[in-house]
Amino acid sequence: MKKHLIYMVFASLAFMACDSKKEVKEEVVANASVTMKIEGMTCAQGCAAFIENELSESKGIASASVDFETGICQVKFDSTQVKPLEMESKIEGLNNSAYQAEIQESTAQL
Repeated sequence: MKKHLIYMVFASLAFMACDSKKEVKEEVVANASVTMKIEGMTCAQGCAAFIENELSESKGIASASVDFETGICQVKFDSTQVKPLEMESKIEGLNNSAYQAEIQESTAQL
């Protein structure tokens, strides 16, 4: 009896895990872009990739790329969902505020 109960518990957990749905980011239509200078990055695979990933997964961001060598971050976004100053603040809040971001140019209101 105990063996059957354990089997049922594991089977239930397996079915529940299969039923979980991963949240899919809504496709964003970019109507603006921003270029920022980022300081405080120490490596391309760690810092630059981390910043790029965090921005890319944010609401309103269509794409983000960070060049470690130049410290330049380019973001394409929907200006009705997110503002350049919000992106700048997000970057500066990452990794225990290790990064400093400065908007260089933007096609949208700050």
